[in-house]
Amino acid sequence: MKYLLLILTVSSVLISACAIPIDNTGKPATPDYSGSSMIVPDAQVKKLIVFPAIYTDSFKNETSEIYRKKKGDLLTSMVYNELALNRVNIRLVPHFETLKVYKELSSRHPGYPDLDISRMVAEELNADSVLLTRISRYSDRKGSEVGVKEPASVSLTFELYSAGSGKMLWVYHYGETQEPLLNNVSNINKFIKRGAKWITADELAREIVGRAVVKLQSAINNK
Repeated sequence: MKYLLLILTVSSVLISACAIPIDNTGKPATPDYSGSSMIVPDAQVKKLIVFPAIYTDSFKNETSEIYRKKKGDLLTSMVYNELALNRVNIRLVPHFETLKVYKELSSRHPGYPDLDISRMVAEELNADSVLLTRISRYSDRKGSEVGVKEPASVSLTFELYSAGSGKMLWVYHYGETQEPLLNNVSNINKFIKRGAKWITADELAREIVGRAVVKLQSAINNK
């Protein structure tokens, strides 16, 4: 019994020694999420393009162009691959085709809003819908998997639009700053699934993308 108590005590000390993540208000970080579990009734989602990830103004102001390009490309690949692997019940335009047309149209129409360009790309490829990933926060872990000064923090919004009308058909937002287990014991399953460690922003983003694709798949299947 005394050995069990010793193990529990040491474990508690190790976990509590990790930096406690806080948000910009100084309060303990908690996940924030919202979205629609259903696609609008009149939606026609048969052929989809995954548009290159875009950014909020705040994210642009806080990061370099190189960093945004790197993370944007990674996230776009994550979304496309997750959709392909999960076999969502729609046709998925090969991403190299989307990129090729996107580059051509962007050079011809500099300064056009992202949504307008995305619809033009979709129409050029005979797709009826566009999936946009919007990055509002993507902060890398500062530290290691056993201890951090700042935890990974990611906030993403996924928006499905009609290529024809530009109408939003579905939206899902999820943001999280990783917390230590002792901050929220109800996260025990998540803590174990993550290997009882501090994960990177890329790992957190992959989780969020997986969650979003499952939500989208459910919305499409239940339409």
